[in-house]
Amino acid sequence: MNDRVNVIFSGTNKNFLYNCEIPTSVLPRNGDRICLSIPGHSNIRCYVEDMEWQYAELSKKIDTSIVAKVKILQED
Repeated sequence: MNDRVNVIFSGTNKNFLYNCEIPTSVLPRNGDRICLSIPGHSNIRCYVEDMEWQYAELSKKIDTSIVAKVKILQED
């Protein structure tokens, strides 16, 4: 099993989309408050409203990712 997963963070209250790969050991859960440290940008504090697995077949290979819907609380 892969110990990292692709996560797409999507803002529900602001136009925000961020795609990254993170270790499965630190995956957030619904209801968690997290801080996204994005290189070249300010830190973004979020509330995780929903997490959903997505599957797609690309070149005869199954690609998995998670879409995390987050409410932006504050930008530092």
